[in-house]
Amino acid sequence: MSGTLLHVGFDVLAWAAAALSFFWLTRRAGVRFPSSRSHDFPYLAALMFGAGVGAVLFGTANLWLSQQEGLARSIEGAVVGGILAVELYKRSAGITERTGARFALPFAVGVAVGRIGCFLAGLDDFTHGTPTALTWGGRLRRRRAAPPGAALRKRRDGGIRPGLRAGSAARQRVRD
Repeated sequence: MSGTLLHVGFDVLAWAAAALSFFWLTRRAGVRFPSSRSHDFPYLAALMFGAGVGAVLFGTANLWLSQQEGLARSIEGAVVGGILAVELYKRSAGITERTGARFALPFAVGVAVGRIGCFLAGLDDFTHGTPTALTWGGRLRRRRAAPPGAALRKRRDGGIRPGLRAGSAARQRVRD
């Protein structure tokens, strides 16, 4: 299976998991949020539009800055775009109360499931960045060096630190 197809499949799975967690939170667990207009169509439309535009803008800019062609998405861009669009909508609609609490769990679940797809997709769709020959690049699944940010995220997300110990040992050998 191609990395891109795997990535898209996990994107769909992430959206489904986020929706299920929202359903569980509000229907099964019985969590009650203060009354707000965050379930109104214009609010949700602003959120979805802002998140989509932000994801593509940030992801594509990152890809182009890496001297790669194409379009890409970024979770950081989606967060920034979604927050910006919602805050602009709230200002124009005169909404002053906080409205985001109901999205915290679905967002966390969606990101967690989506990140699994990012790591399984590998370097083919530049999820981990682009290959590098720099000494601080980390080795990922396919044994090609990637930018340190991707390697650090992998170590952080997986809770694994052997690369840090190996790097420390290598620096010690250089000093000796």
